[in-house]
Amino acid sequence: MNRSSAEPAILFVEVPDFYAEVERRHGRGLESRAILVGGAPDKRGKVQSASAEARAAGVRAGMPMHEALALCDDALRIPTDMRRYREAQERLDVCLRRIEGAIETVGFGAAYLEDTHSDVSPEVRAERLVGAVWSELGLPLRVGIGPTRLIARLAAANVGRTGVRRVTSSGAAAFLAPLPVACLPRVGTKAQSRLVALGAETIGDVVALGGAVVERELGARGRAIIEMAEGRDDSAVRAIRHRRTISREMTLATADPSRDELGECLRRLAGTLEKQLLRHGLRGGRIALRVRFTDQTTATRSLTLGDRVDDGLILDAHARVLLGRIDVGSRRIHGLGLTIAGLAEAGSHEAQLELFRD
Repeated sequence: MNRSSAEPAILFVEVPDFYAEVERRHGRGLESRAILVGGAPDKRGKVQSASAEARAAGVRAGMPMHEALALCDDALRIPTDMRRYREAQERLDVCLRRIEGAIETVGFGAAYLEDTHSDVSPEVRAERLVGAVWSELGLPLRVGIGPTRLIARLAAANVGRTGVRRVTSSGAAAFLAPLPVACLPRVGTKAQSRLVALGAETIGDVVALGGAVVERELGARGRAIIEMAEGRDDSAVRAIRHRRTISREMTLATADPSRDELGECLRRLAGTLEKQLLRHGLRGGRIALRVRFTDQTTATRSLTLGDRVDDGLILDAHARVLLGRIDVGSRRIHGLGLTIAGLAEAGSHEAQLELFRD
């Protein structure tokens, strides 16, 4: 391919059914098992993630768990484990950035990438990412390539569990036309019902209705819908080379902790931040402590460090100093949060550090 004459492209990468796939990777004998992640059915729990096998049976995210199990009675229900998913997201983020440099993370398991390589086709880059994520993390990855963010995301959704699909500008209209209108952002249940009442069940039907009709029925939202249906999307990829902040929070076991118990919590938070900084190859120059009280109020203190650090012992020492600046008194504490900011890649020598506001 002559990259100099190729049209610009945006890549959307996604681990489908992220929570369920992380659980599949973590467990044994789950290679083809239907998986439901979410709350207990007897406690009015809901589905937060469903594997492809469960979705084939009609299960959808947000559905009450008891209804999902009735539809897919052989599914394995797994309680939500946000710590495990954050860990997996961190590893995915590191893997993608190691290969691509700058990405825009958009929630768990998904990111946008710009087509900034002049010597490698988007398809080759996509296949490289699919292979790396599978070999390093054991997670499936699907990649959509398109002239806009919207088309790239829809292309990925139509790949399946893993693989690559590219939609060019010349092929965008034909690709979009047969897709259901519910695929478009901002088309909720009410908007979909009104469009179907007008005879528009697919994106192609919406285009056929014309902008005047759609705007008359749905107002300003209709204008945005018709633009998306026609494949128009001017939003840019906001890719960055590394994260700007890393935060961790902890809910306390008791609302009346001793100073020693608070110190132990800070030590654990600082240790967790150290692991994240080392994994990303970053150092931080600003630290902030947030104390959440049971009356739903918060207190935050912060300071700028003399040098960027990635050492948990140093972070712990500064966190304890910040805790000493907060008048806890007899107030009951719900939780603690520790944030490291002013991040730079280890070895960089950026001098200026912006202060937090207390």
